[in-house]
Amino acid sequence: MLRPVVPLESQDRILCCGKGGNVGASFMMEQAIEMLKQQGHSGERDTIMTVGDRFGTDVRGAAHAGLKSCLVESGCEQIRQQDFYPTDRATYWAPSVDYIHPLGPGRYEPSFDSGSQGHSL
Repeated sequence: MLRPVVPLESQDRILCCGKGGNVGASFMMEQAIEMLKQQGHSGERDTIMTVGDRFGTDVRGAAHAGLKSCLVESGCEQIRQQDFYPTDRATYWAPSVDYIHPLGPGRYEPSFDSGSQGHSL
């Protein structure tokens, strides 16, 4: 929608503040890092990883902010598409988010509600 209004060769600059935007690191990612610090995290970037399903937003946003990234294939894009995004390189990849879970794929702590006997894994 903006392309016809603002020609690409225009001197006017459009700043995109989303995860993959050209100023995303100074907005969304920095805010996320600040929230981690408020929760007791050191904020050290080499200990933070962004998990997402798109190269052009999640992986790019992580790279712009100096963070590691993990592409999960359960969403929009697959690791086999990495070559289409040469500047947006995922640090890691996983078939889905549950492969990142400490207990492994499909394994979670049992939850109990009142009156429930629970279940074993």
